[in-house]
Amino acid sequence: MNNKTGIWILLASLFIVVLLFISWQKFGNTNVSAEILTRGEAQKLVQDRYQGTVTQIKRTDEQYDIELEKEDNLYHISLDALSGKVLVFSKKGTKSQSPVPSTTTPRNNSSKKLTEEEVKEIAKKQVDGAVAHVWLETKGEQTYYLVQIKTKDDREAIVQIHAITGNVMSVTWDDHSSDDDHKKDDSKNRSKDKKMMTN
Repeated sequence: MNNKTGIWILLASLFIVVLLFISWQKFGNTNVSAEILTRGEAQKLVQDRYQGTVTQIKRTDEQYDIELEKEDNLYHISLDALSGKVLVFSKKGTKSQSPVPSTTTPRNNSSKKLTEEEVKEIAKKQVDGAVAHVWLETKGEQTYYLVQIKTKDDREAIVQIHAITGNVMSVTWDDHSSDDDHKKDDSKNRSKDKKMMTN
């Protein structure tokens, strides 16, 4: 009887502990997690965290969409209204230029650069030849690839391709043959001059 009583007491104790744990999980911290940040709290949290000025704030369900201005740059922030966690932080543009429209899927960043392989394919469609060299350059806020292509007739072209859109910005030809012809003409003229001087 003593063993059976001990087992029942142990089982009853475990059951009570499990019930208390489940009750605490379900009801214990409801007040903390269910509290949605007010607009003022969300604005203060973002401004304190990023040291900028909130220019616009809008709440949708349990998320705040916030526009922040900092040092002439404009940023879009999505903030969890319950936890205060930043879900998305992306640059929209600068104060001097019109903001870039925010994408519907901010995680798929629209400013993703093309790969070198993609750029080579685009360049080959413009100039028939073998790719000799590819490099990336940035001027101002514009990033582009330069692709050097050598053709079968020993000519060289440099194709300038926008690093994000893939648009061909320019094709520049480097004609060595015309330079060589000028050099040959100059050397012929010099030899004629020498002959005339000796005569």
